[in-house]
Amino acid sequence: MRQLVYSAAFWVVLVIVIRLAVCFPKSLLARVLFSHHGPVAARDEPRAAFSFRRARHFAALALQCAAILALASWLRDGLADSLYLAVLLDAVVPVLGALAAAAALWEVGRGSWLTMTRRRSQNRPRAGKGEIST
Repeated sequence: MRQLVYSAAFWVVLVIVIRLAVCFPKSLLARVLFSHHGPVAARDEPRAAFSFRRARHFAALALQCAAILALASWLRDGLADSLYLAVLLDAVVPVLGALAAAAALWEVGRGSWLTMTRRRSQNRPRAGKGEIST
């Protein structure tokens, strides 16, 4: 019964915090909760360059997850008491790291594809006046 009360109290506090952030959008709480995390496209930046920048961002997230797992495996004896921490370190962090690594590989492939198609379209001869393009 005590766990049910704790869960209900957690969700009540969470809903109140989100409602406060929505009611006061200029507050620090709202800025932290609703800010954009990650790279933002710069003006006049090619899509391929932005894709490679996003790939670096996702690769950094994957490396951070790997560093957390390495540190946790080194400190495993002192952390064995907490079930929540064990679930976090054995399930959540590896999944986040794998998703970040997959997203980095996807963005590298996308950036390479965009670069290749842009070069291919720049090297294609254009039809002049009165010529028929193939």
